[in-house]
Amino acid sequence: MNDLVPTTTGTRVSALVFDTGTALVPGIVLGLTPGSRRRQLNVLVRLGTGRFRTEEYLVPATASTRSIRHDYVGLPGTRLRQEWTDLALWDLLDIEAGLRGPQGGDAVRLTTPWYEADAGDIGVLDGFVGQPLPGAGSITLRPSAFRGPSHDGRIVVRASGGPGSISTPLGELTKTGEATQLPVWQWRDGIPGRGRAQPATVTVPLWDWTPGGSAVTDPTPPAGARSRRGYTLTAHITVDADADLRDPITRAVVFTALVDQLRAAPLVLDTPHGPATAVVGLVTGVS
Repeated sequence: MNDLVPTTTGTRVSALVFDTGTALVPGIVLGLTPGSRRRQLNVLVRLGTGRFRTEEYLVPATASTRSIRHDYVGLPGTRLRQEWTDLALWDLLDIEAGLRGPQGGDAVRLTTPWYEADAGDIGVLDGFVGQPLPGAGSITLRPSAFRGPSHDGRIVVRASGGPGSISTPLGELTKTGEATQLPVWQWRDGIPGRGRAQPATVTVPLWDWTPGGSAVTDPTPPAGARSRRGYTLTAHITVDADADLRDPITRAVVFTALVDQLRAAPLVLDTPHGPATAVVGLVTGVS
């Protein structure tokens, strides 16, 4: 390898390591340790066994502190970088290094029975792919998950199914170092319409979720306690418009306007059994 590798924390690299033989594996730069005669480039790598390991590469103290060259560290080519992206390996490295937390579209594995769900059931976090969640997230177990571009170009994930949570503290999620294949659906060619939904599979990071932060075998709340049970509701909305909704472009514009109207503040409901909060977040529409 003869690439000039930036020493910035989080730089994505390829590294030659010994892993039951010489292997080229993905890694991220953790930083450069100074020294009087030599500096040490620290790189977190993920081995083929799924284990993480920090490799240490020595470079002369006279070398630049902003970028270095080393025989065993380089920059992955476009094809290899994309393959590791598709396998969520960069995400797993960022999570292990503490550079990233749970994000929209990540998968969640339940560690204990919870309402109608069993330990081991897989769910998904609602939100935008590649963007941090604001301290808490909505989880839907046994999901039917839409994953596709929103009106502002970001990739959004919204799920129906259940049971689910409205707002789960991210502290209840723990990293697993694993990725999993998550079934999703999207619009064919990005155009919404009846019969245009198509299935797909994506590989995403997997988090373990223990509701309440500890193993709970009986999710029934004690008498007098407020239930934290949440549901994901799927509503059927009929749109009557002057425009010809048979045209996919016109329909997309009308649906976008509908979505903007429905993204209101949380609704506080006053019921005979106590208050409840509902969050409206429609992101797809079917004619």
